[in-house]
Amino acid sequence: MGKFYYFLIFLYVSSNIYSQACINAGLILENDSSVNVLNEYVVTRNRRDQSGAIWGVDTVNLNIPFDFRFLIFLGNNNDGADGVAFVLKSETSIKFGNKGSGLGFQGILNSLGVEFDTYQNKDDINDPIEDHTAIAINGNTNHNNELETLFGPVLLPNLEDGRFHKVQFIWNPKLNNFKYFFDDRFVAEINVNLKSIIGNDKAIWGFTGSTGLFFNEQKICVQKTIVDDDIDNDGITNSVECNGVLPCTLDTDNEWVTNDLDLDSDGDGCFDVVEAGFNDEDGDGLLGVSPIIENSRGLVVGAGGYMQPLDSDKNGVFDFLEKSDFRFEIDYDARELMFEDEETASVSFSFSDDINPTVIKIDFFTLHILYPYA
Repeated sequence: MGKFYYFLIFLYVSSNIYSQACINAGLILENDSSVNVLNEYVVTRNRRDQSGAIWGVDTVNLNIPFDFRFLIFLGNNNDGADGVAFVLKSETSIKFGNKGSGLGFQGILNSLGVEFDTYQNKDDINDPIEDHTAIAINGNTNHNNELETLFGPVLLPNLEDGRFHKVQFIWNPKLNNFKYFFDDRFVAEINVNLKSIIGNDKAIWGFTGSTGLFFNEQKICVQKTIVDDDIDNDGITNSVECNGVLPCTLDTDNEWVTNDLDLDSDGDGCFDVVEAGFNDEDGDGLLGVSPIIENSRGLVVGAGGYMQPLDSDKNGVFDFLEKSDFRFEIDYDARELMFEDEETASVSFSFSDDINPTVIKIDFFTLHILYPYA
């Protein structure tokens, strides 16, 4: 029986211009790779027999979730080749494998790769004729190998269209779950024990790519690094939110979300970013004003934050980790009310704490009035 391929259907808008610029992620360049003035990482130039790889300096802790986003450009020649692979590998694995149909990924053991393949190779590896994607392990690019092909191949729209395309990978280590999105459309979800495949809980991340007799310029624009020191973008680093213990296990409000992913860690109805004393002008729980911009380590830039959070009562516990039990009552003599009409009265009051001055924002309150007078 012949092998069936799945088609992913995508509808495009008229532009592929994305709002966030490429970040300089400080990646290590190998072979023919380079970086241009726009901070785009060129894996292969538009020439034959190119082989390139770019690798992150920092290892990825596979015990910690990641949300990695980038843009991929695979040229404008429909008759070009060969493609690019995103790779997670062990620190001791080779930095570049076989080029051509191998995309530089083939032969890299203790690895997981996501292929973006733009050329059908004639050797018996079950390559579709159309542009396609697959997820494989241990440097396997032979789609007939079902043990090491975890997903695909599935067909993608034309990748050699002179456009950048958006890619997102989400890793959940608690569930051993890996999700893959292309141009904001869901592509795949697999359960995989990455630590077992890599050989430990630390992995090197990067991209490999190649050309042969046919070629294209192929490049990567990193938008959000895979090493993320502030996963929830609230201006407080993961380490501070989790009392220095990573991977994070601390769940202060016992709501089944660890503090590094929780915008209200103590569950008191006030965002961590506010209780830490930082800026949240649009009230969405993220540092600064959305849409935010991150640097190569996932920290929000241009909005402050990342200083010592507030500990207003000086008890050694940051305010965002301590649910407030603050309450106050107001007794008001009804005879002192200023009535605006028969049913409406206005009242004003002030609150101060001379020992620890604090600005109190009151969104609403209920005023109970007794009328003992005729």
